[in-house]
Amino acid sequence: MDVKKAKELHCHQFSCRFGKEDPYDVVCNKAGTMYELLQTCDRFKEKASKNQGKDLVILTSHKRAISMHFPCHKMTEIGTETLVIRYISAGRNQTTSTSSKDKKEYRIEMVIFEVKTTGETNILTKVMNNLGLRKLADEVTVYGYKGQTVREVLEQDGRFSDEVLQSNYSLQDTKNGIRTEMSTYADYLDGRCFKITRGHRLKTQ
Repeated sequence: MDVKKAKELHCHQFSCRFGKEDPYDVVCNKAGTMYELLQTCDRFKEKASKNQGKDLVILTSHKRAISMHFPCHKMTEIGTETLVIRYISAGRNQTTSTSSKDKKEYRIEMVIFEVKTTGETNILTKVMNNLGLRKLADEVTVYGYKGQTVREVLEQDGRFSDEVLQSNYSLQDTKNGIRTEMSTYADYLDGRCFKITRGHRLKTQ
């Protein structure tokens, strides 16, 4: 496939706005991350220079946040509505990664799922590195590759606290309550929504 044809197949468009400003069109014709794509926008670069040392938050509809290294070509699968760009004070372990840690998006099947930014009652503030993210987003959109464990996917994401990556934590499906351990492969998590839980509880009769 020649370069021109590859660009035609990849090309997509969406809009983004910074805070309460009017939205801007963003057109992508090259595979990369959301951060790399936003870097093509002069307004974004201007905002970024004024907010150095803060955490970037990219919000979709329904108060969901995607990562800076989210593959841009997957945006068409989670919606092309206007994205909202915000900056918040840096978290406990500031996430600075702006590039995908695996460039095999087109060769390995991906999984995309949602995780609540707050866990169950006793771990409300232990899920995310940045507590401020809970005020902006109810869920974070997470991506990974088939063959990776849940722990590997969440570590790759970079927004989760080290504590919840331990073996005594798990993902619990918000619809059916079924748990998925951190050591389990993430192959069948696509399209689902989870909250992070700790330990095991006996089901009451």
